[in-house]
Amino acid sequence: DASLSLFHGLGKLLYNKRLPCPTSSGGIQRNAHDRPPMDGFDPEETVHASGLSGPSVTAFLHENILDFIDAEHIEDVAQCLDHISRADVLSSAMDFTPYFGTEQDEPDGARGLQDMLSSIVASRGVCYWNFHPAPRSWKPLKAPV
Repeated sequence: DASLSLFHGLGKLLYNKRLPCPTSSGGIQRNAHDRPPMDGFDPEETVHASGLSGPSVTAFLHENILDFIDAEHIEDVAQCLDHISRADVLSSAMDFTPYFGTEQDEPDGARGLQDMLSSIVASRGVCYWNFHPAPRSWKPLKAPV
């Protein structure tokens, strides 16, 4: 399906389904930062298909991430929030207009790039650092305040 509903797209990012961890062969120790592959989804495609802008992705992830990470792994929460914070700064503080022309020349150019980059930082950061997800259950998503 080429388009996803808002909540379906957010659910894919927040539930962060992954394939089972491959067992290491030959006694090779896995790096602590290795993650199993995502289970059939790409964060950028998911955000694009849901139609969310970068600031909307950041706001929804910020509002809901605590419900999707195991309470005993506060370091995962801290890393997710760090990426969400970076995405927020990226989407609001930087002005790429001088580098990509004026908004009148290309209305979606500079702003569209900022939104795309901020959504990538937020979605990839949440998917990467949600390494200890909360037990799976139905969780209603909350709109940003």
